[in-house]
Amino acid sequence: MTSPLNNKTGYGLRVGREIVKLDKQRITIGRSETCDIVLSSALVSRQHARVSVSSDGVHIEDMGSRNGVVVNGTPIERPTKLAHGDTILLGEEQLKLVLLMPERQNTMREVRTADTLVGDSNPDAEEATRQGNLLEVLGGVVDKQLALGHGAEAERLLSKQLRLTLEAAKVGRVNATLSQQAAQYGIKLAAATNNPDWVVYAISMYHYQGEVMPVTLVDELYSLLRKVRGVPIDVVRSYLGVLRAREHGLSPAERFALKRIEGLEHIVLL
Repeated sequence: MTSPLNNKTGYGLRVGREIVKLDKQRITIGRSETCDIVLSSALVSRQHARVSVSSDGVHIEDMGSRNGVVVNGTPIERPTKLAHGDTILLGEEQLKLVLLMPERQNTMREVRTADTLVGDSNPDAEEATRQGNLLEVLGGVVDKQLALGHGAEAERLLSKQLRLTLEAAKVGRVNATLSQQAAQYGIKLAAATNNPDWVVYAISMYHYQGEVMPVTLVDELYSLLRKVRGVPIDVVRSYLGVLRAREHGLSPAERFALKRIEGLEHIVLL
């Protein structure tokens, strides 16, 4: 049984909109109800990770989980020291280590505690960017799966996050960098699984926003569509209709990209 800590300055883990105070020397995280912090994602192991708190600081270690522990985008292989603001990815669940101010350290679990955090007083802004950050962190794990030829596993890890990113794109909450990153992973998954739905996904990321897909991605589609069959021609034609409607306002580079996108229609029809 772990003993409680009684230090003046403490740490907490942000789990969604909730702050869990780290008030024991060892705290387990996983799907099991016996864990101190219970996460519901199927990608989280029953006993996934352990957080240790001591005079030397806060450390996290993998407990032999299936999908590993990723800290600030890097998978860890040994106990790793954490600092305020570090992000932790367990499966598709993202946590963040935060420093708590002394006057509000009374309970193990507190809700709506943004005012207790040092240098972290805007949780709404953080939540707005959470999906993009999570996709970036997941990418490192997915790239390794793709490099090993594990397309189905990469798809399992990333599909939910990509769908959420597409939903954000529908309401204009995705920037150009995230659009390209998400579309790029759609293309990668299509290549790894031969699933035409991921080609549709890549096109839809730009279709919903009425933006021109970068030429680099279009060029990848030229090669991909010769291997992945079954992409609905209506998807390409609908996207072209959106772009042609605003063609007069496109830059020269965007007009060039549009011409390349028009060529995709012919390849899909082959």
